[in-house]
Amino acid sequence: MGLADEPADRKTWKTVPGAIVATELVPLPTNKSKAVKLAFDNKLSLQSFFIFGDSAETAQTAQETLDYWKEYCKNGQVGLLFIQPYPGSEIYKRAIKKGIIKDRMHFIKGLTIWNWFNLTNTMTNQEVSELKTKVLDMVSKYTKFIRPRRLKKMKNGNYEVEIKCPFCKEIINYKNCQIQNRFSYGFSLICRKCSLRSFIVSPLQKFAYANYSWVRTFRDLELKILGFLKKKRL
Repeated sequence: MGLADEPADRKTWKTVPGAIVATELVPLPTNKSKAVKLAFDNKLSLQSFFIFGDSAETAQTAQETLDYWKEYCKNGQVGLLFIQPYPGSEIYKRAIKKGIIKDRMHFIKGLTIWNWFNLTNTMTNQEVSELKTKVLDMVSKYTKFIRPRRLKKMKNGNYEVEIKCPFCKEIINYKNCQIQNRFSYGFSLICRKCSLRSFIVSPLQKFAYANYSWVRTFRDLELKILGFLKKKRL
């Protein structure tokens, strides 16, 4: 089940078309809605994210969302991402107007979900950088990254993976998992018993996620350098 629970702050929520305010998803003392609790109680797998960095975002609203996530959603079933200026969206047009996106074609060719642009109206670049570090550190600390108990290549080239669910402790086998490089892989699997999602990673990836903030920073710098060099050649 997918839920679009972008911001925990109601003022920020009003600027995001189609968003559902976080306090209407998770059962708070006000008991407004029990969507997330009902999903877990009925063993429904949840696909959901908090989105940071909309124009109305401030350091205070971002911290409120992080505090909220830490208290209610830190089992890894609700992700944390930055808003992305996809071509054609209002925030994309705003990014062009503010000069954040200077070369449209270059931006589109390198489009990923890991852009960390400052698209807010009031936050400084330093505040956005600090928020990025907080988000990555929390993902690293609270998301369940586990190594498989057994990894066996099948005749068709895919892999059979045996894991122990970090939530219900059930041991489960999954077949036909696609792994391109058995030394560096990462993908999510949903437990057949409790329906909670965990992330299966190689030892190398587990190390990377354990040091997520500085690894991601290094990777972003690498992509910027490669993009610059590619642009120069063109």
